[in-house]
Amino acid sequence: MAGQAAAAYATAVGPEHPETLRNHVFQAYAIARLGELDDAEKLARAAGFKYFQLAGTSNTRAEQVMYYLVDIFQSQALRALEAGRYADSQKYYGEIIEIITAVKGPNSEYLPTQQTRHDLL
Repeated sequence: MAGQAAAAYATAVGPEHPETLRNHVFQAYAIARLGELDDAEKLARAAGFKYFQLAGTSNTRAEQVMYYLVDIFQSQALRALEAGRYADSQKYYGEIIEIITAVKGPNSEYLPTQQTRHDLL
């Protein structure tokens, strides 16, 4: 049902409308919660970064996109770490840092934890 509503909305406003892209990130988050991290990342990465290009990073909705992207990337980083793929995990943490910095600024309270995780790898 939710997929049908998202498709109808995308048809009405267009596939590259910021709200369509934001909804794709929300869908990706739900897919990630179901355990399909690779599919979730693919959808979230494409839609999230396109959202930032079109709508910018200094608005409340950009923060929502950021939180979902970070959650998905964090899950991927932890999965890579558990599998002993340290370079992959570090890459995800680097991307998380870039996203948070773009949306929340260089003094974000979220950065020290992510930076520590990145630096430990």
